[in-house]
Amino acid sequence: MCGHGTNKSSFRTKKNLATAFEKLLESHSFDAVTVKKLVDECDYSRQTFYRHFADKYDLVLWIYQEMVQDTVQRIGEDLSWFEAVVTKLEIMRSKQSFYSEVYKSNDYNALIVRDADIVHAYYVENIERLTGNAVPFRESFLLKFYAIGATRSTALWARTGMKEDPRLLAELYGEMLPSFAKEIFFNKTATTIHFD
Repeated sequence: MCGHGTNKSSFRTKKNLATAFEKLLESHSFDAVTVKKLVDECDYSRQTFYRHFADKYDLVLWIYQEMVQDTVQRIGEDLSWFEAVVTKLEIMRSKQSFYSEVYKSNDYNALIVRDADIVHAYYVENIERLTGNAVPFRESFLLKFYAIGATRSTALWARTGMKEDPRLLAELYGEMLPSFAKEIFFNKTATTIHFD
């Protein structure tokens, strides 16, 4: 059960709905989980759900974005690129039922359709923060290509049992990272890089 407690904040409600969704996906397929089942699990009304999310896909994206903010967005702050990616994959592995189910959906609103855009946006933000420069089209294109490959590989990993170690996957993803991004994320002198 979600439980309301005294904290009625929007964030707490979203977290409660997210926790309930993750719990339901331990025993139900993604398609079988309805908004009604979700709000029944939390003892919330449908109106409460719809005040916070457009649909269950919107909730999935919120859960994913929260995880990415807690990992990838912190690159160069208190996490190295490698630590951020390993942590993200370890979180996903700890919620294997959830991620294996949500990556099965190919709906136009599904995570598999949107995750590359989310990762790309955070990488661009990180690079701009670390270098103080806007990311040019060419480099943004390379990052987008990388994000598509990495997120599709992660989706495949999630759908096939997450057997490979997150550290190994992070090493492989690091090898695929565009060279300019490696310079920024892997070197302490990233702030001296300027795009031509």
